[in-house]
Amino acid sequence: MSNASKAILVYDAVEPGLLGKSWSTGAALFRGSFDEVVAAKSVDDLYAVLRRHPKSSLRHVQVWGHGASGAPLINKQPILPTNPSWDAVEGGTVWFRACSVMSGFDGGVFAEAFAHRRIDVAGHLGVIGTWAMQSYLVGLLHEEKTAWWPASVKAGDSAPWKPRTVSALTMRLPEWAFNPTLLK
Repeated sequence: MSNASKAILVYDAVEPGLLGKSWSTGAALFRGSFDEVVAAKSVDDLYAVLRRHPKSSLRHVQVWGHGASGAPLINKQPILPTNPSWDAVEGGTVWFRACSVMSGFDGGVFAEAFAHRRIDVAGHLGVIGTWAMQSYLVGLLHEEKTAWWPASVKAGDSAPWKPRTVSALTMRLPEWAFNPTLLK
């Protein structure tokens, strides 16, 4: 596999209990879908992994952890789109599999910051919860520059019958995540 096609999974390795166990188990289960799997104990671990790769060399990065509007977290520390380590993903995609990262005004601003770095970004508007289905997935292509989903969307908890749902078993970001369709 060439360097330009690498995919990386980074998960919050500090989270205790069942959720932390599900992230580490999922990372082991899906290791074959990624070129590198990283158990991060801090945001600095994430940035260090990105810095090991040359600019524009990563096609896909998935980050599993907690989140809030505009703030995916590793060990309760926010991940910043302004960190220069993200240069490794320029021209690629980042998928934040964390609750509510793209919700509200801050979620839109967060997505737009990645778009301005020439990175396609995706994440969830609502709470992922314990379902094996993750709802309210939206994405912003870097060419678009402006979040297409309304900041006022009140996404609830994930469930199989909710809009824009993807299976937790899906490791490839669906193309429809970037298609601006109505949210119910």
